[in-house]
Amino acid sequence: MPEWAFDLVWKNCTASLSALDPYDFHSTEALFNNPAVWDRYSKKTHRLFGRCMRVFAEAKMLPISCVNPDMAGRRLYLIL
Repeated sequence: MPEWAFDLVWKNCTASLSALDPYDFHSTEALFNNPAVWDRYSKKTHRLFGRCMRVFAEAKMLPISCVNPDMAGRRLYLIL
């Protein structure tokens, strides 16, 4: 995966984690929490962002946990 995608997802997600409800499920788009930047990218790139988020969750680099890791499609996360 390209480094720029990791950097962009990291920057946007770390800035938004404290503002989101920790008791709700969040998609990658919700954790990204920057519609102006999110909308600039294609669906293919959104999937790439989701893969970056999954790496961050599995490596415990961010205080998030994937609630549906075995399902195909959109992943949902809880803030720990």
